[in-house]
Amino acid sequence: MSKISILKSIRTAIAKQNPRKPKKPFGHRVAELVFDGEENGEVVREHTWIDPECDNADKWTAIIDAFHRHRPCRIAVEGLVYQDRKRRLIDADSDPRIVGIYDDEDRNILNPRPNPQDLFEFQTR
Repeated sequence: MSKISILKSIRTAIAKQNPRKPKKPFGHRVAELVFDGEENGEVVREHTWIDPECDNADKWTAIIDAFHRHRPCRIAVEGLVYQDRKRRLIDADSDPRIVGIYDDEDRNILNPRPNPQDLFEFQTR
């Protein structure tokens, strides 16, 4: 089983110019996705930056859309790889997959558990 992280929030910022990549566009909005991950039994804060101007942005659209449609919620995601483990920066080129969407009462919205009463037919008198 691969590592699962929980998307906690999304916020936007303005892309700054990267001096090492002067031709890369800047001055537009980018999204920071903040996750809670697990490392050695501890909860750790992880994050990644998604730039809509980059080719890898379409890998994240389903996750961003699910977070927007179901908020307040927690999105369980697998397939994340660190670009910089020390700063807990997730590589935007990861292949993220949603494995669960949970509401405030920890009900899985993506794969709801069946109601046990649906397995039986009740007769009323």
